[in-house]
Amino acid sequence: METNKRNLGIDFLRIISMFMVVILHVLGNGGVLWSTVPYTMNYNLVWLLEILAYCSVNCYALITGYVSTDTKFKYSRIISLWLQVAFYTVTITLLFGIFVPSSVGKSEVISAVLPMMTEQYWYFTAYFGLFFFIPFLNELMNKLSKEQ
Repeated sequence: METNKRNLGIDFLRIISMFMVVILHVLGNGGVLWSTVPYTMNYNLVWLLEILAYCSVNCYALITGYVSTDTKFKYSRIISLWLQVAFYTVTITLLFGIFVPSSVGKSEVISAVLPMMTEQYWYFTAYFGLFFFIPFLNELMNKLSKEQ
């Protein structure tokens, strides 16, 4: 019988990392960084938030690697993940097409259907490429000594 023991510290760090990724998107893609007046209190606060949240992507990637080293690798997971990303992207693109038709063109539709082929979701694109090396990296991690 397999027991699924959760590491609450890792789960907490994952939650904090996801929250910080949202902060990065709001500050960067939301235009907050570029709309504040330089050298004001708001400017300093916004950039402090950016600096504090900048490590979140690295933390999230490290957590993903850490928790997946002992899991059974399945190539079907990348298809499932791609379908999830495509579903949400297509759905959001469709909603924008309905409510703000001028914001959706041919390139947005292509990006919605093929998210790993565009730079729209750079993290997914990087993960998609790395995914096929995971079994080799896990084997390497399990075979190497602590000193190596």
